[in-house]
Amino acid sequence: MGASRATQPATKAAAGRSDGYVEHHIKSWDCLAGVLLVKEAGGYVSDFLAGEGLLKGNPVIACAPGVKDPAKLTAFFKAVQEADRQK
Repeated sequence: MGASRATQPATKAAAGRSDGYVEHHIKSWDCLAGVLLVKEAGGYVSDFLAGEGLLKGNPVIACAPGVKDPAKLTAFFKAVQEADRQK
């Protein structure tokens, strides 16, 4: 069995080989390993477990440790989500 679909891109972010990883909606079993890796590497991860994230999933944003302002990425992502909802 292979790695979950978010683990590989999150691992690249944790190692600094990519700036980050964004997923509009993902289940906890597909991303928690990657979330842990990014956090342990000193990167930024959005509050994936907010609300019912553990059971129903949530969006996730993971940024490499060197990303200067993850808050800007989070704000951009939220704006994109809102635009998608209004379509």
